[in-house]
Amino acid sequence: MNPVYKVLNRIFVTEFYRANTGFFLVILLLVFGFLKTPEHISIAGALAANSKYYLVVLGLWVLYSLKVYQFCIRSKKLPSLQFVADFGMISSINRTSITLLLQIGLSLPILGYSLFLAYMAYTTHQINSMILVLAGTTLITVIFSLFLQRLLIKPVDLSTSSRIMSWTGAIPRNLSTLFIHHLFHRLPIPFLLTKVFSLAIVIGSSALYRSTEDDHRYLSLGILLAIGVNSAIAFRHAEFKSNRLHIFENLPISKSKQFINGLLTSAFILSPEIIAMIGNNYSDVPITKLFAIGLMGICLMMLYHIIPSTKPMTMDNYTKYPFFLTAILFFVILGYVSPIIIGLIALLTAFFLFVYKYAQ
Repeated sequence: MNPVYKVLNRIFVTEFYRANTGFFLVILLLVFGFLKTPEHISIAGALAANSKYYLVVLGLWVLYSLKVYQFCIRSKKLPSLQFVADFGMISSINRTSITLLLQIGLSLPILGYSLFLAYMAYTTHQINSMILVLAGTTLITVIFSLFLQRLLIKPVDLSTSSRIMSWTGAIPRNLSTLFIHHLFHRLPIPFLLTKVFSLAIVIGSSALYRSTEDDHRYLSLGILLAIGVNSAIAFRHAEFKSNRLHIFENLPISKSKQFINGLLTSAFILSPEIIAMIGNNYSDVPITKLFAIGLMGICLMMLYHIIPSTKPMTMDNYTKYPFFLTAILFFVILGYVSPIIIGLIALLTAFFLFVYKYAQ
């Protein structure tokens, strides 16, 4: 076995599973504690019969891969791991193969379940579904292995950051846009990658909607999954507000205005997805329905921002909240619950959590 791979496997793969033991125990309890084998087979068969629902599965795989990538970013920043930058000294072929093996090791849970879904699709003679789930999972694994390779070689692309800074000066600087400047200046690559994935989900859900008989639930599910992908940005927003904007808590700014500013920031962050959804569907869907779905997205984004503000938590501890909320709301939306109702409940929950935070 390649000695470089052995070292990196110990640093990233072994430590990832060790650090997330609690997360995987909760997943195992939910997946195998409440659902028996016949129920798993029934769900896999239903997915194979209607391959459009694999979009939800692949969306969850992207969320998991983002969680893995965030862990690797934090690990790479540890002073004791500065030597990992020497990874760039080996040949390109070896780097690519090693990072692909690392990503496979980090993605074993989703690869295993994807193989199960593919097998069930094969047994029911749904060959197209089998190819779709295998190709989608493989593509996600390969793409994130390339991101991992880039991270290990060069964690910050300063040239890209400087180019972005040259045109973001046009964005006004006020309380609701300071975090947007922070994203472009300090986290440009993770931010842009997140937007690429979430926009792909929104555009894909719009394509699914046009292939069905006016089922607006596909649009709501697309925004829901896009918010799940953007949940890491919501966490960074809370982290930025706590570390960089702490002074504003001592200024004469009302709590309601601070809440509204947070809501505006959430709207700015999610605006590309909402614009893409409206632009792809305004001729087929009533504009009121599109605005209701957009409002649901903004309110959920605000809720995801408020959750880590209520108590100290790491990204690993935070990830379980958007993950489980996405899974629950997926079934709620399938039950034909109006997006405006989901949005209002999310907004009220965020407001009460915000009040609770300042009451403490």
